[in-house]
Amino acid sequence: MSTTPPTYRLRQIPAYVERFSLVPFLRQTSASFDLVGEITVYSLAPSVGDWTRPPSQTATISFHANPELLWGQGNAWYFQLSDQQRPLEMDSHFLDFTVLNSVSEADHVVDCIAISGLASHPFGSWRYRQPRAGAQGASLNFMWLRDSLPWDVKGIRVLIYGYDSRLTHSHSFQTIDDIARGFVPMLRTIAPADQLKPIIILAHSLGGIVVKSALLRLAEMPEKEHILLRNIRSIMFFGVPSKGMHVGHFLSMVEGQYNQQLVKMLARGSMYLSDLDAKLSQVPCYRLMRLVSAHETETSPTTVVDANGKWTRDGSHEILVSPESATQPGCEPTDVFPINKDHSNMVKFAPGDADYARTLAYLRWLVNDTASQARDIYYGDRQTANDQDIFDASGAVYDWDAELQAVASDPWPLGSWAQQPSPVHEAARPDDQTRPHEDHNADHAILDAAEEVPEHSKGRNVDHAILDTPEESPQHSEAVASSFAGNDKMECPYCAIKFTHRDLKRHLLTHNQENPYVATRAAIPGRETTSVTDAARSLRQPTHSPAISDSRTDVPYGEPNSINSLSNDDVLEAGGVPTE
Repeated sequence: MSTTPPTYRLRQIPAYVERFSLVPFLRQTSASFDLVGEITVYSLAPSVGDWTRPPSQTATISFHANPELLWGQGNAWYFQLSDQQRPLEMDSHFLDFTVLNSVSEADHVVDCIAISGLASHPFGSWRYRQPRAGAQGASLNFMWLRDSLPWDVKGIRVLIYGYDSRLTHSHSFQTIDDIARGFVPMLRTIAPADQLKPIIILAHSLGGIVVKSALLRLAEMPEKEHILLRNIRSIMFFGVPSKGMHVGHFLSMVEGQYNQQLVKMLARGSMYLSDLDAKLSQVPCYRLMRLVSAHETETSPTTVVDANGKWTRDGSHEILVSPESATQPGCEPTDVFPINKDHSNMVKFAPGDADYARTLAYLRWLVNDTASQARDIYYGDRQTANDQDIFDASGAVYDWDAELQAVASDPWPLGSWAQQPSPVHEAARPDDQTRPHEDHNADHAILDAAEEVPEHSKGRNVDHAILDTPEESPQHSEAVASSFAGNDKMECPYCAIKFTHRDLKRHLLTHNQENPYVATRAAIPGRETTSVTDAARSLRQPTHSPAISDSRTDVPYGEPNSINSLSNDDVLEAGGVPTE
């Protein structure tokens, strides 16, 4: 049996505290931490949130043994420091945003936001849960978003978003749209509007539906609010049911509860899901986004009640989300790939996992694509007033594909499989360079998302879900699919030139937001243009080379909220069922 200790989130850490000095700082400034045993620090990064307050940091930590200070009810604790006005906040629920790594302002290229699914735990849903062969009870505390991705893709800041998605013992009657409305204002906290980086979203199961609903909410806002929507460049969907999923066993779990309606919205044949895609197909910014779809290729165990009245994952095996349902409308065929795991485990990668390598290849591709788009925008912003006049008078049409190819020939540097700092134990030295996951193991998941459950939290259920739903009407599906047709030529609304779906996505980035009828990207000298006349009208090259620089002078800080973290074994003992 896995013995991985629970992971906790520690917030309101002063900005001057460094990773290797965090444990001594805790012991010196709070009597509560002076009494506990070994503490391991896995990450320390600037917080997001309220930038008007003093900057702070957020850490993920674990204890070698469950300390007495965590005994008692609840999943959030507060510790007053001797010389600080704000107390330290520790929780196991991981609600709202948690930053998993620190990246310098000069290197910061893109933000990657991960959101989990139904009955999930924001952190545990992405954490490796299978015990190592021959581990003999040792634990592997490996969470790829924290322990691999920041080291494999240079310049990426990784954040996870948590929300309450419990199934059993829930009194919530929130809908998917309610969850999305809560997600939208939190998106604004990741950085000030003038310091936003391009955003890539990773979404699992229900999390992808929440993201799509949130995008629709953003599109309905006034035009001046669309900067956040335009900054979301790519979305990678993991088992997100566009046509519904198998939910029969989940309906049994929520029978008679207020959240029954939320589960029904995910069923096969759900009109809510088909209507959502139909509405999104009319949102220009969404049509510009690069969409990648991953689907499971293993059946998933369903949940049943055991002899003790507890929900377990010992039911029949079913296909929860079919490949057809997991492939999002508007997704190019080349951007669809399989993951040979079940619905819950498809986002729980182990170190060296082949499915992680495949996912990483797509993520590097997306980051590189995002960086190239940023270069295009940079070229346009550097155009002079004289250039503008020449272009306006000429109505020149350039070889956009050739120019984009030239930009792509100078890809933004990406990280390699570099070594990363190990988790900081009390005896650890700053020059340790072993990978963090070499010290620990992990628990098994029962459903899909629940994290480890501290002893004091037993009796509180954190379910994990793998959905299953009825199918939508063929007519509606065809209508949505046709609206996203990738092979038909579509006309640019600004210059009336026709492009394929993907080429139009790139082309629209060349139009100025304030004066969309004037393309703002400068032609590159020496490039063959469409005619001799066009060549004479070519604009001069910008004097500065394209670059993506972080103009921020202050890193946004603040504090998110909280949620409960349970390990699958503990959840089973407590009568709960972990999910996605």
